[in-house]
Amino acid sequence: MLEACERSGFVQLRDQALVRMFYNTGGRSAEIGDLLVPDVDLDTDSVVLTGKGGKQRRVRFVAKTAGAPRRYVRACSRCPGLIGIDQLWIAVKGARPLKPNGIKIRLRKLRDRAGFASRHRRTRLTGPAAG
Repeated sequence: MLEACERSGFVQLRDQALVRMFYNTGGRSAEIGDLLVPDVDLDTDSVVLTGKGGKQRRVRFVAKTAGAPRRYVRACSRCPGLIGIDQLWIAVKGARPLKPNGIKIRLRKLRDRAGFASRHRRTRLTGPAAG
């Protein structure tokens, strides 16, 4: 179903957007994993995260981070199998939403491939290095 999307680098775009979103917003797994497309505002470079107890907060991210979800959302809009799916993160197999646990597994694989020995919980990049 998403073979053409896979060949166009869909998975790499998704993974890059995921990593940047986690790193720049400091969101929890459930907050990032449950994002819907309308939660990401690419005009204001911000995202609405829904935390524990349904509390919402708007978090801005730097322009470099904004480019990754923008490219990913654009790639999703060109894949006919993804029309009508509001979930931001999509699993390639079955064209269904990628659940928070699936995201954790994917991030663990990316971490291991990159050679990082440990994970850091809720790190947020701020200051001049964020751009």
